[in-house]
Amino acid sequence: MANYSMKDLQRIINKTPQSIRQVLKNNDSIKLLLEEHKVETPNKKVFYDDAILNALLEYYGISKKENAVEDAVGVGSDNIETAEKPNTNPPPSNDIDKDTAALQSEIEELKKQLEGQKKDISDLEKQLHDKEAERLHFIGENAKLVNLLAAERQERDKLLLLLPPANAPKTTIWSRFKRLFVREKEAAKDE
Repeated sequence: MANYSMKDLQRIINKTPQSIRQVLKNNDSIKLLLEEHKVETPNKKVFYDDAILNALLEYYGISKKENAVEDAVGVGSDNIETAEKPNTNPPPSNDIDKDTAALQSEIEELKKQLEGQKKDISDLEKQLHDKEAERLHFIGENAKLVNLLAAERQERDKLLLLLPPANAPKTTIWSRFKRLFVREKEAAKDE
């Protein structure tokens, strides 16, 4: 007794898997047969035996020769007689050659684009490296300027301490000279 996958049933009956599943699900007589004639493997593949195949052939009104089913799965040599014959002819080799050539040219074009993108990426990485070096240079220059400004501020503060306060009365040279001698006289007295 042979086992058939859904793909085998589709090829033999020449119906879509959806159509076959609908019949398996909705036809009561076939549904009863499924309990005994359906095999499910541990990896969830489902196979059906000859009883299910014969019930489906009968449901669709397809007649078969004795060895026709075996031929469909590669065992016998007779042909299946069906209402509609499936189109099993391979596509012409010219179409395959054209498709292969088109795919090859597309692959080559994609390779060229990839190379161009790699070049763009390397250019952008170089620009990034240059900009980072420039940024570090400007950070160094900025630090030097900050130090110069701080030194200038310190010098200015020192000079401001030497100048008399802005609200102090202005003294003439004569009064300064006079103060100087007064201090000397007082210093001489103290000695």
